[in-house]
Amino acid sequence: MFHSRVIGLIVLFALIIGAGWWNWEVPQGLPLPSAPEITTTKRWNQDLSGTWDKFSSVRQAWLVEEQRLKGEQPKFVLKGGGQFELPSTQRFSVAAKRFRIPAEWSARTMQLVTSGVKGQVVVYLNGADPLHKIGEFEGSGAQDMIEIPATAFRYGEDNIILLELTASEAQSKSLFSLSWPNDGQITGQIRLQAVIGTVLTNPLLEVSWEDEQAVLTVTTQLVHYNLAEKSSWTVEGVLSDGSAEVARDSLVVEADGTSSQTAVLKFAIGNGHYWSSQDPFLYQLHLRAANSRGDQDDLALPVGLRSIALVEGSWHLNQKALEEVKGQVLSAQKEAQVRNTGEVESYIKSQQEKGVNLLYFLGVFPDELWLQAADRLGMGIWAEWPVGMVPAYRLPPAGEFRELVSAGSRHPSIWAWTVGKGLENSPKTAAFIKEAEGLLTSALAFDLKLTDFKGQALNGTWGQIINEENPESSSWPQESLASQVWLLIIIWISWMNLRTVGWRYKELMEHRPKRRLRQALLWQSRAFMARAGTLAGIITAAVYHLPKEWELWLLHLWPGLELIRYQSPWLIWAVLSLLLILFRVLQAGLVSARLPGSPHPLGLIYWLERRYRWVIIVALLWALVPFGLPIYLPLETYFVLNLLFLPLRVRDVHRIGGHYRLLLVLPGVLGIGLTFWLITRWADLFYLWHNFI
Repeated sequence: MFHSRVIGLIVLFALIIGAGWWNWEVPQGLPLPSAPEITTTKRWNQDLSGTWDKFSSVRQAWLVEEQRLKGEQPKFVLKGGGQFELPSTQRFSVAAKRFRIPAEWSARTMQLVTSGVKGQVVVYLNGADPLHKIGEFEGSGAQDMIEIPATAFRYGEDNIILLELTASEAQSKSLFSLSWPNDGQITGQIRLQAVIGTVLTNPLLEVSWEDEQAVLTVTTQLVHYNLAEKSSWTVEGVLSDGSAEVARDSLVVEADGTSSQTAVLKFAIGNGHYWSSQDPFLYQLHLRAANSRGDQDDLALPVGLRSIALVEGSWHLNQKALEEVKGQVLSAQKEAQVRNTGEVESYIKSQQEKGVNLLYFLGVFPDELWLQAADRLGMGIWAEWPVGMVPAYRLPPAGEFRELVSAGSRHPSIWAWTVGKGLENSPKTAAFIKEAEGLLTSALAFDLKLTDFKGQALNGTWGQIINEENPESSSWPQESLASQVWLLIIIWISWMNLRTVGWRYKELMEHRPKRRLRQALLWQSRAFMARAGTLAGIITAAVYHLPKEWELWLLHLWPGLELIRYQSPWLIWAVLSLLLILFRVLQAGLVSARLPGSPHPLGLIYWLERRYRWVIIVALLWALVPFGLPIYLPLETYFVLNLLFLPLRVRDVHRIGGHYRLLLVLPGVLGIGLTFWLITRWADLFYLWHNFI
């Protein structure tokens, strides 16, 4: 009797795991249009956006793409990679693309230019070994560039570029270092750029005011790819209002053999025209670097002159207090939906018609399409640094985000930054915030706590930011029905157990139990599975019952949690139930042979299950959760009642001549493993103690 039930459990577990694997869903990525950050006329560009092939490893990608390059079909079906679009919201581990470049590019240095990268990237060209590794970087969301020697390309034939993405540094440094899923995203531009030996980098802009006199300071780097070249370079900048020149400055930089030199230009603008929400006026800045041999590089970008400060709790834009900041949260999902439809400008205009003057970009750095549209339309932007729930011990230097600061300085629409979310109160955190504030000379810096969004709104003396989004994937619509039906099942099983006859431990050793005992064991087995199902159901429901003020942060800091919530809650419930059942069977199997009579593990479980009839209380509390009862209450009740009835279970085992400590061996091993893991995460425990205890 018992053996057939064990086999049935194993088969059922295999079927459910198979169903979970078969029905495992990954959010389908949305293709995303993007825009170049800065225009240039002296660089040649080739857009690499569009269709890419997705793979699970670099080796797999290279084998398949090399075979395709030879006109062969991949030898194994499993080696074929699916296609997807870049840029997009699709997460991936390895992506590959074939492309050709013109022969005339061979005289120039190449750059791979990307933006919107979320993860650590390793780039390979025409191979998958270290010799063909071009470079690597940690994506911050802003523009990133990797130099590629011209000799690495094949001219007149196909080239294969491979991008390997792993979990971002922000994800790996957050609480408990959850690096699953170990992949990333590219949501912005991706292109090749051919440049001359010396180029200008994207500048950092700073604006200072003295009455109506504005001073624009432009700091850029002159990067020399050819270090043997030591000619002098003239760096010149012209600022115009669209019809006439407003200011000009220039300087001469003598190449000194280093790879990078700083160039600072200053533009004095009398009666400067403010950029504001009501009048989003933009100047045009053109930068050019040239040498005596005729080599030159140039950059052109719009510039808005504005100032922003926090004065006595109010935001002051251009030395005037804003009446009220009325903001709207824009999550990564919503941002992608709007950008995918090409309705960025219309969305901003619709929000402005509602009185919204600020968009809070949650968990994503705004793409240039958003920033350029916000600059033109006068919408304020609140962006974030990728620093959230990081123990102070693992806080990065604020200087790592200089590229984000520089990108933000070029857009008058960026009014504020969240430089940290849920950071602990410590001297190291205070030093990090102070350093961040020193870097953000053209925007406000905020350090938000996990509970700052209360009632789906972030409030301050300056105004309010509202989150009106409620993604469908963040809920279990049928939970109320599931918990109530489950309660009825628990009541029915409990009642049937009460109606069965009483039986004793020694009856488990009968080879041919009587019908009354078989009936009792049948309902006791159902009670055991129902208890496991109750705990599994509550844990599943808890995944969808995160506090709203935490949910805003956790889903993008822990993308694995978001991926789990995307799956069917019914399958999650079933898998957890079977895992709890098998854990209990394994626990009893390790003990039963050392107890009097060596009962079958299932029989031992059914005998012990008599002390778990209180599970009906837990099921009742779960059924009340959809009506407002906190989800932690049924969980707490389960573990409290489990501990309260522990002495009775211990006494029962001692009465039959056994030792209950044998039943603690498996939980003890797991507990020791968990304790050791927590010790290695002492900084995370310290963080929890600081913030929640």
